[in-house]
Amino acid sequence: MAEPEFGNERSRWEWLWIIRRVGDERARSVLAFAVQRGRRPFPLNAACELGLTLPSENLLPSLPLTDDRRADALRSIAGIRDMLRK
Repeated sequence: MAEPEFGNERSRWEWLWIIRRVGDERARSVLAFAVQRGRRPFPLNAACELGLTLPSENLLPSLPLTDDRRADALRSIAGIRDMLRK
């Protein structure tokens, strides 16, 4: 089965949204079909093949924080705190 290609964080959220709608197996098989037709394995292309319209960003599910994302978030928070202390 095809693996989705993520261009940015939003595309990861889109993929998660699609999986929640149609299931992992169906989403991957539709993505493989799109690739066979010459399309890139982007979540948007899978959504189009399924006849789904992706929701606005505020309606997409968020991904759990990975260690890297958590570290980035903590660095950002620390930077904001430093700015506020000045």
